[in-house]
Amino acid sequence: MLMIVYPMFLAKNMNFGYVSSLIFILSITTLMQYMFSITYKLFLQANQKIYISNFVSSAIVIINLILTIIIICYVPSIHLVKICSSLVFLIQPYVYNHYVKKHYQIDKNVESNKVILQEKRSGFSQNLAHFINMNTDIMVITIFLSLTEVSVYSIYMLALTALRSIITTGANSYQAALGKYIAMNEERLLRSKFSKYELLIWFVSVVLFSTCLLLINPFVNIYTSGVKDANYYRPLFALIMTIAQFFFSARESYRYLILAGGKFKETNFGAIMEAVINIFVSIVLVHFWGIIGVAVGTLIAIVFRLIYFIIYLKNNIIFFKMINFVALIISSIIVFTINIIVYFVFEISINNFSSFFIWGIGIFLCELVLATLVFWIVYKQLTSHN
Repeated sequence: MLMIVYPMFLAKNMNFGYVSSLIFILSITTLMQYMFSITYKLFLQANQKIYISNFVSSAIVIINLILTIIIICYVPSIHLVKICSSLVFLIQPYVYNHYVKKHYQIDKNVESNKVILQEKRSGFSQNLAHFINMNTDIMVITIFLSLTEVSVYSIYMLALTALRSIITTGANSYQAALGKYIAMNEERLLRSKFSKYELLIWFVSVVLFSTCLLLINPFVNIYTSGVKDANYYRPLFALIMTIAQFFFSARESYRYLILAGGKFKETNFGAIMEAVINIFVSIVLVHFWGIIGVAVGTLIAIVFRLIYFIIYLKNNIIFFKMINFVALIISSIIVFTINIIVYFVFEISINNFSSFFIWGIGIFLCELVLATLVFWIVYKQLTSHN
């Protein structure tokens, strides 16, 4: 359906067959991953062997990157690049399948557990809502704006998505451990472990995204050097989207705790409403503020679900005290306020990637020191009276 409908919105700019065939190539990879890879990947994660999945994924990404560079240099065709990428990513299902069959004896003739499978619809609903949420921005921009704005959005999201993936991958690796603590029914141990996990995710998110905030415009400037098809300097959009992705990454600890507890049905409302809010607000605001309106819609939806997570976990699973969350929010606001002032007052001029790398190290170290001091002071002040 996507192969037929989506190219219609691009008919004025691109050939129908060109877009439709590209969608087909991309969808084949995703389909194969879901059909032959994800089951084994989740199985390894449940057995606390997510490091195997991470290693395989990292190796595939590196191989794909090298192959993509070679193809672009000699045969610059986006279709050929994506076909070869699809073939590379098909290695994953084979590796997972081979490893699981070699190290585990799985009896596929055992009857299904009807009690557990009752949650499958709720799990599907959450995954569908997540998929819609991840693709709403591009769809809204494509339909209501232009391909030029899609290009602007995509370039800014290069850096933001990379940072989000780093944090999500790290957070995901601890999900099986959370499930083990929940199964042990040791509420005090679970609360203690989760508190450290929560703090780590927020701290890393603050450091990485505050660093990104100061470097994202110079990065886009270097990346689009010589390109004159659009105005790629969008500081307000960059600010809003960076904050949105920060909250998305910081809330991952709560999402994985809920997933580890198997609370799909109980939290369906939050997942669905996040997608609905994102679509509705983005469509309304895109008419007034363009791409910035889409960013605002994304931010509002992400913050809504963060609040939903907090309210749910305050009354379920760990019943954690709000003081830790308040400390995290205050610390994050202080760090980002300082960075926003720097962002608008001082202009960081970087002309090449070597200078960008040096500046990146310097800014990262400064953010690391700043976040450490702020988090330490705020936590000391708030928790000492608790």
